[in-house]
Parts: sequence; structure tokens; C-alpha cells
Amino acid sequence: LAAAEAAACVSVFIPVHRSGVEVNEMMDGITLKAKLQQAERTLAEKGTDQDTIDRLLKGGMGLVEQREFWNSMKSEGLALFMSDGFFKYFKLPYPVKEEVLVDSSFYVTPIVPLLNNKDFYLLVLSRDDSALYRGDAFGLSEVQVTGLPQKLNTGMDEEGRRRILTGAGAGHHSYEEEKTAGESEDTLFLVQSLKKADEALIKDEASSVKKPPVLLAGTGYLVENFRKISQYPNIAGEVLEGDFEQTDKDSLYRMAKEKLATYFKEDTSKALKAFYENSSTELTSSIPDEVIQASYDKKVSDLFVQKDEHLWGVFNEAANKPVIHQQPDKFNTCLLNKAVIKTILNGGAVHILEKDKMPADSKVAAFMRY
Repeated sequence: LAAAEAAACVSVFIPVHRSGVEVNEMMDGITLKAKLQQAERTLAEKGTDQDTIDRLLKGGMGLVEQREFWNSMKSEGLALFMSDGFFKYFKLPYPVKEEVLVDSSFYVTPIVPLLNNKDFYLLVLSRDDSALYRGDAFGLSEVQVTGLPQKLNTGMDEEGRRRILTGAGAGHHSYEEEKTAGESEDTLFLVQSLKKADEALIKDEASSVKKPPVLLAGTGYLVENFRKISQYPNIAGEVLEGDFEQTDKDSLYRMAKEKLATYFKEDTSKALKAFYENSSTELTSSIPDEVIQASYDKKVSDLFVQKDEHLWGVFNEAANKPVIHQQPDKFNTCLLNKAVIKTILNGGAVHILEKDKMPADSKVAAFMRY
């Protein structure tokens, strides 16, 4: 998507509703239609003929009155990308500003958070209702893993209990061999159940090179015992301590995201730290002309862009420098978006920040590779 270039690339963004009267009355479809009509006017101003306009916008127009599409949205934002022979949309898990851009490339800046997303596991340990979830910066979903005991104290049938007591099965020790002084039969069953939970977790992540952190949730006793027996290489230091049997998924997600806030921000935090530590050197810049040119020259390691902002102008390929304009016109492009695209294509990282989080009083800044 970032690499796409055409005479006319249409990007449309709208916030959408998950439920309510707005969904029942298909108000988001009405909003989309208005934005597509805006795109049609912009294309006409740029000299695009009507047949081409109709062809470009056909995919988006086809969604306007699809009730099933809007009823199943369950998202907070919608992004559409259209060019001649190309149509793609993304349901976004976060709200976006209403916007329409027609350019020689797609406006990808608002979907950068999807590229920077990070995964984690949430393992809820409970004697009566254990569960494994996979989450990211935008949501949480339960993972159905074969072998995960739902009930940690009674999760085994009589045959399973017999096998532990007798040590039946390769590599297993009997209860008498494994128990320590004063340890009850129920305690051993619990430990064996925790081992099965650990095995299920490792099995689910077997194909992943980078093991996402696992946040444990449960009473101190269960969490402590799981830490002791777990072979998973990345157990988060943070813990959700308590009984979560009656806690709904949305509440679990909010608590987990709060606990893992540092994890989600660590890449941006490291990039900002590098910027500040080198702020007096040529490795950093917050001068728009310099930063944009550096992105074209493949010099940018980390690009910082202010959220929902534009910098209009053109990039003079012959002179290899940007020309910034104060106001947009039909020949302008968003140079911030061009810098984002160049940085992504050249292997750099892009960080979309609120104004008060920017490393300098500028819409754009960069930490350079050299």
C-alpha cells in the first residue's frame, strides 16, 4: 500500500459507530457517501474525466448502502484506498479524523498505528475458570488451546488423576516421587494443571520467533506457582492480582493494557531518548525541509509526526529538495505523508504523536541513521 503510485490515489477516512441509532439508520454510510462525493469533486478539479472517476470510486460507492457491512462494523474507524484497478478498505480499531485526500500515493499516515502494533498474552489462572487470551494495542480475544485446563484444581478426569498418582506415562513421576513433605494430593494436581497450562501456552506460540510477553492474572498463590514451573521465556514482571472469574473481557483488556503501558510505549520511548541524547548533533532535526529531504535520502531511522497534521508542498526531484507551501492546492501533496512512506519503505520507524509529545515544536522531527 505504501509503495503504490498512480495518477490518482484516493484515500478516505471516517469515524464509525459500533452500535446505536447511527448503525440502525446507516448514518456512517451517509457520511461515507458525502466523502466520496468530495473525492469526486477533487478528482474533477484535477482534470479527471467522469468515466475514470466512476471507475475509481466504484468500490467505495458499493459499500454505502450495504446494511450488512455497517451492521457488522464493530470498529471505530474506516479507511478506504482506491485507484484505477485497486480497492481496499480497513476497519480500524481506533477513531480517525474525517478526511479525503487525492494524490499520487495513498495517505497511509493514519494507519501507521496498525504497523506499530504489539502482541501480548493474558493468562487468567483460576481454580474454576482459567482462560488464555491474545491481545494487542487495540483489543483482546480468547485463544482456544488444546490442553489448557479450565479448572486448575479439578481439571483432570479420574484417569488423569490416576496417571499422576501412579506415574503412568513416559517421563512422569508418581505422586509419591514428586510430592514434598506436607504437600497434599490437591497441591500436586494443581501444579500438574499449571504445567499443562504452560505447555498449552508454549504450543500456541511454537511458530513465533519473537515470544510476546505473557501477563499473568490470578491470586498470588497461583501466579507464584506458575512462575516457578513455567518454561515460557517471556513472563511479564507485572501481574493482575486477584480473582477474575466474573470479570468480563473488556474489563480484563483495560486492566491488562494499563499494566503493559510501558511495553506498548517502549519503542517510541527508546526513539525519543535517542533523539534527546543527540539533540545537539547532526543526527537529529526538527526542520521540516531537512527531515523530508532526509527521508528521501534514506537517512531517517525514526520519524516523529504530529497526529492529524499536514505539510503541503511538492518534492522537486531534480533539485532533490522539498518546496513547502502555506496552503494546499490541486498540485500539492502532503509532504508529511511522503516522508512517512519513504521512511517505511526504507526500513525506518514512524511514530505518530500528539502535539505535546513531539520532541520539538514542529510538525515533524527525525533521528537519523548517519
